[in-house]
Amino acid sequence: MEKVFRIFVEILFGLQIAAAPTAIGIILGFLIYLKFPTDGGMFMAVGFALIGLFVGIVWAVRTTLTQGSANFMSRINATPELDHKDPPQDENQHKG
Repeated sequence: MEKVFRIFVEILFGLQIAAAPTAIGIILGFLIYLKFPTDGGMFMAVGFALIGLFVGIVWAVRTTLTQGSANFMSRINATPELDHKDPPQDENQHKG
């Protein structure tokens, strides 16, 4: 059961890694289509979206094979500046 969970987490984080370049490609394609609202503009927009998807898949697979997508995403989402921060003091705690 633990192995199934680990595979699910790796796939989920892999999809997250692939989503960023795909979204960038879609946004660039949309902006190109707004500038050139013709069939050629649509062809370029779809091309940019597919290039973004391809780059995202390659990046996710390479990351998963080299260091693991969960390890990569945990380093990305980490906030080391908050690791040694003191907890906030409650001023109402000392009032009687």
